[in-house]
Amino acid sequence: WDRVPADTIFAILEEFLHNSHKPTRNQLAKLLRAIHTHPSTSPLLKSAFEDERLALNEEQQSAAVQEIFDVKTLAGQARAEQMMEAAAREEQKPAEELLAGEKSARQAE
Repeated sequence: WDRVPADTIFAILEEFLHNSHKPTRNQLAKLLRAIHTHPSTSPLLKSAFEDERLALNEEQQSAAVQEIFDVKTLAGQARAEQMMEAAAREEQKPAEELLAGEKSARQAE
């Protein structure tokens, strides 16, 4: 992430803002969230939002940020679904391990 140029981040954000294809927007939102979480690229993303070439007012910036990060929006739903699936897998692990342990105990008898 340290080598991602500001122009690339700007291009990703610009594509997100202008693209209406739902699966593509979801993937771009995922990429923008990853960019935001990395300390070296987060300031570049903030600068991209404020770039005059996008001509976004505060309300438009806020709406874009909300769509990228809010789980109630289309782009945010994919992330929320992934988190729920991961939590469900974690919940299943102990039960599967317990069932496997019980089977082994019964077979040993």
